[in-house]
Amino acid sequence: MLLPFHLEGEHRVTFRANQDQEQVAAGIESQSSVFLDWMKYNAANTDGRDLFFSDFPMHYTHVKNKGWHLRKKGHTIGRMPVAIPRQGERFYLRSLLTVKRGATSYEDLYTVNGVRYEVPSAACRAWGLIYDDSEWISLYNEVKNTTSAACLRYQFAVNLADSEILEPQRIWDLYEDNFTDDCLYRIQRMSDTLILPPVEWSENERRIDYGLWLLGENLRDFGMDFAAARLRGSRHRWVNRHTNVLIDEALDFDRGAEADSNRLAVQQLSLGQ
Repeated sequence: MLLPFHLEGEHRVTFRANQDQEQVAAGIESQSSVFLDWMKYNAANTDGRDLFFSDFPMHYTHVKNKGWHLRKKGHTIGRMPVAIPRQGERFYLRSLLTVKRGATSYEDLYTVNGVRYEVPSAACRAWGLIYDDSEWISLYNEVKNTTSAACLRYQFAVNLADSEILEPQRIWDLYEDNFTDDCLYRIQRMSDTLILPPVEWSENERRIDYGLWLLGENLRDFGMDFAAARLRGSRHRWVNRHTNVLIDEALDFDRGAEADSNRLAVQQLSLGQ
C-alpha cells in the first residue's frame, strides 16, 4: 500500500470549479489524508502507537473518509514514496517517519526529548540523523585541479539534477574559484556579445557572477533553475535570452586561419592516410 505523507497544510484536496472561497476553505478543512488519519488514529487510540507509519497497514486498514481501523484478516505491506534532498523539508519528514513511532500530531512528530522543533530538519538533527556532503567534497577535492572549470560546472549541474547534494550553496562556496577559473578569459573573449555588468564591479565580482550565469545555463539543460537547485543565482543578465553564448563562443574563430591550418594538416598526411 502506498503511504503518501506531506508537510502540514499540504495534503491534496478536491473541489469544484464553481465553489466560492468559503466553500473551498471548508472543503480543505474537512478533507483528510491517509497520513493525517494515521495521526488522528494515534491521538484517539493507544494500540498502534508502537508502530511506524510504514508498518501500520500490516495491522490496520484504511477506508476513505472513515480513517484507519483494526485489520480483521490478512495484511498489507506499506511503502512510503521516495523523497530526495532537493525536496527540502519533505525529505527530512520522510527520514523522521523512519524513527518516530505513533505520532499523534505534527507537534508530536517534531518533538524530540520534550523539545518541540519547528521543522522536520531540526527534529532530524535532534534525533542524530546527520546528513552531509563529505563524499562530494572528497570528489571535488580530487578533481578540482585536473578538470576544466567548464567541466566542473557541468558536473555540478549533473549532481544537482540527480538531487544528491544536500547543501549545494556550501559546495559552490567551497569551490567557486575552481568553478569560475575560466570566466575572466571568457568575458574578455566574448565581450562583443555579452551584456557587461556595471563598471564599478570588481574582477572577482564579474568572475563569480558570470560563473553562476554559466552554471544556470547548464541547469536549464536539466530543466532546473537556481531556486530548484537551492543556490543563489547570478545578479546580472549577461546575454539576451534569444542568444546562446555557448554557441556564439564556439562560432567565434578565425575562419581563414582555420582553413590554412586544415590545408597544412592535409599536406602532412601520408598516402596511406
